[in-house]
Amino acid sequence: MALTSSTDRSGGGTEISGASSGTAAAAAAPSAGSDISSSNDGPASSDITGPSTRRSSRSRKRTSFLSYSSVTASDVTAAVTTAAADQRAKISSTANDPYNANPADLSDREFEKLLEQYEEDGVHERAEKKRRLERGYGDDDYRYTAPDEPIPFDSLPSPCIELVFEMLPTVRSVFNLAFQSKSMLSHVEERTDIIVRAAVHGNADNQNKNRPKRTMTHITNMVRNHSIHVPGNIRLLRLLNATRCERDENCWGFNLENKLASSRGVDCNRPYSMALCSQCANDIGRSIVARGWWSHWARGEKKILVHGWNNMIHPNLASDLAVAPGGEKVGPRINARQIHQICNRHPGNIEAQKEAFGELVKTVYGEEGSEERKTYEKECTDLIDIFDTAEDDLKSWLKERSEKRNEESSKKNAETLARRKEKLEPIIAALEAAVANAPNKELIEHEWSSNPYRAVIFKVDFVRQAMSNLISAPSSASRKKVTAVCGDVRRKLVILSKSKDFWSWSFLSTAIKTSSGLTKRVNEKLLDYCQACLPRGPNAYVRGDEHDVNDRFFDLLEEKKYNDALLHIMDARGALGRVTPRILVGLAAPHSRNKRLLVGEVWKKVADERPRNDEGAMPNWTWTSFLETLGSCRREFNVMKENVRDYLNHPAVKAYIANQNEDLGNPLPRQVAVDQAWRPASTVIRRPYSWAFVPPSIRAVRPYYLLLERDFVLLLEVHRYYVGQRTYNMH
Repeated sequence: MALTSSTDRSGGGTEISGASSGTAAAAAAPSAGSDISSSNDGPASSDITGPSTRRSSRSRKRTSFLSYSSVTASDVTAAVTTAAADQRAKISSTANDPYNANPADLSDREFEKLLEQYEEDGVHERAEKKRRLERGYGDDDYRYTAPDEPIPFDSLPSPCIELVFEMLPTVRSVFNLAFQSKSMLSHVEERTDIIVRAAVHGNADNQNKNRPKRTMTHITNMVRNHSIHVPGNIRLLRLLNATRCERDENCWGFNLENKLASSRGVDCNRPYSMALCSQCANDIGRSIVARGWWSHWARGEKKILVHGWNNMIHPNLASDLAVAPGGEKVGPRINARQIHQICNRHPGNIEAQKEAFGELVKTVYGEEGSEERKTYEKECTDLIDIFDTAEDDLKSWLKERSEKRNEESSKKNAETLARRKEKLEPIIAALEAAVANAPNKELIEHEWSSNPYRAVIFKVDFVRQAMSNLISAPSSASRKKVTAVCGDVRRKLVILSKSKDFWSWSFLSTAIKTSSGLTKRVNEKLLDYCQACLPRGPNAYVRGDEHDVNDRFFDLLEEKKYNDALLHIMDARGALGRVTPRILVGLAAPHSRNKRLLVGEVWKKVADERPRNDEGAMPNWTWTSFLETLGSCRREFNVMKENVRDYLNHPAVKAYIANQNEDLGNPLPRQVAVDQAWRPASTVIRRPYSWAFVPPSIRAVRPYYLLLERDFVLLLEVHRYYVGQRTYNMH
């Protein structure tokens, strides 16, 4: 049987057939009617039967190869097997990646399948492109692939380089890149919007730190007034990034050591549209009039540039700044000398001065409608439009960002509120169940709020205090904690219902009947205060925002210590200092108003002298301690009252009051200052600004102790000081 090699058109491998190895060896001998063909370099389909010129040449080639080699049948078999394996690998790779296959290696069926695949992929790609256009392109739609070789930046097309300039974050970055070369600088010379937008949009997250934006605003305002030469793009870029005075060696603050101009005063403003330090700005400016500049008509003219409220540029002093190094005109178009000449020509005639100023404008700016004036106004309008557009874009971006943040914050707060409400509902349900059959259960009323960190608000203060820990951290609220807090709220509600004698003030009425002397008067004044200033009934009192209703208050009510509970409330409300003068001084007493003022000062001093507790705080009032302090206050008040009378009758004091005519221009009479003895301050005399106005003799003295120690001479000096300062509110 002959050895044959054929290739399947469907893409299969080369088939080798034979009866046996011996038969193959016998058939391996070359003969005129046999041929060994391989399709490694030829088409995928080959035929080894039939005469053919092309086939004869290939046969001669193979015969020539075999004629120079001593080939055995096994060698031929191995060569054919290797060729078949190579063909299989080639066809397999073609099947895996048909797009990279050689069309000459594909069968007709494979070629048809390849065309169908092309069509399907095209339909899919067009559909994806349409969806991207509808939703907008994202960052992942076209991923960046770095080129094999880096491309020099200046070799990029001009639109690409300008796009890079537009994407720079700050105007300083634009400055640094532009001055790398003349080629880079040329891209900025024709694009004013690149410079302006970089200045306005730089540091957009914190506009308070965006100095270039404030500088650009200052320059634009001068352009709006048509008062300066419109700066070119390169000069504008320099002005926005200037950190030193542009006068260089002519700068007043020029440093001879490091050869640098001064940077002092070169902030966001640009005096006369120039980068000048404060010394140079003051040097080249002059006021056109010695007085009356604030009301001068020139300050209201748009085309006149004023710096420092009253200075205009002096042309002689600023001659080195009139023209930029590139020949560009800079600075104000109208100077102080021109306005001064107009004022001298028409002194006092404002209308004539304004008319002359109108003629000056025509000379400097050109006639109305002239080409020169149109060109200048167009330059101003272009710069203003670019700046306004950049600001509008910035405001839109900030507004959009703010709305987006608010939306995200609202969504987050809503989610947080929902989670917190879900955790709080079982706690509120447990509280309602605990007080279901308790008295005054309406005091636990509450409402849900939109604040996620204060989801529920209780209207009664003591309930809010009891539930605060559970409300603030509901996740850590265990069953034991919830039960304890709910039980505490129920206990307080029960205490309120059982304290009817306290809320009706009947305990005071009973004490009045069974007491006498000072104690009886104390109870009477306390009852008057309660009836006049405190609401009747527990519900009416605790519904207010009264922080004095705390745990100590409920403990006192539970122990039936109603006097101590009342003192606790009055101390928290600051009422003890108001009730004490009414207790010790009656309305019928002479000079009752002055005496009550004196009692108030004595009470503050005696109450502050109480011994502190172990923590350094003032101790809580009890009925016993209050009566003892009140007795001390009465004894010291009697002493102070006698001292005041002796002070007012002192000869030096009477002589001082009698000479009132010496202070006719002073609105504080001497008698009023001396009467402050009824209200002596227990603090040192102070002066809000300086000790220089306080005489050394009365520095660091306390008028209360001067009166208590009967130092009338020094106390009179204090009252003299009151008259000199026209006030006695010096403590």
